[in-house]
Amino acid sequence: MPRRYNSKETIALILSAAMKCFNEKGFDKTSMQEIVTESGVSKGSIFHHFSSKEEILMAVIVNRAKAQDQVIRKWIDQLKGMTGKEKMIALLDRVFEDADVSPDALSVQIFKSPQMILATMQESLKIVAPTYAKIFKEGMEDGSIKTTLPNQCTEALVMLMNYWCNPIIFECDTENLLNRMLFTQQMMRALGADVITDNHVSQFMKLYKNLNNEEIQNGTDNN
Repeated sequence: MPRRYNSKETIALILSAAMKCFNEKGFDKTSMQEIVTESGVSKGSIFHHFSSKEEILMAVIVNRAKAQDQVIRKWIDQLKGMTGKEKMIALLDRVFEDADVSPDALSVQIFKSPQMILATMQESLKIVAPTYAKIFKEGMEDGSIKTTLPNQCTEALVMLMNYWCNPIIFECDTENLLNRMLFTQQMMRALGADVITDNHVSQFMKLYKNLNNEEIQNGTDNN
């Protein structure tokens, strides 16, 4: 008896294959044929679900952002009996420690693709920042966070930490990177949201040292 066609399974295969290809080669250098080969799904089936490579890209990024948000929400559910500020600090600890959620979980190739950078920025603001904003609002209610602009604060936090402080996107040396992170820490503190600790700064610098080493290694492998 022939296997019954499963649309969700097919889409999952396509997106998994596309993410692998985008990670390895970048969006621009990945062809539709490579996605076909990697997924084992026919080109006709791929175009039945997605009209273009750009549409596949958006689906990949949205799926990833939603998956990260689900993990973050589970962590939040475990943080009981804390003020909003304490909860946000503990959450950032987990974000930097977890390989699937932290910024370096994405390949260096993704950070070199303008389309993928823009897509990840848009989805981070749509999906992740509002989850952080809920914690900020809890902090406003219990008095541990003093800002009057929780939505804007969390959007700024996501954009600065994930993108402006990403040396693959905005090239800089170690000293400048540290100063960017310290600026972000001080800015959040000045806005009444003292949620970035010195330990976060140290974790962040270690994270991007590893990311930079990955870039160097990839460059060596490609020569």
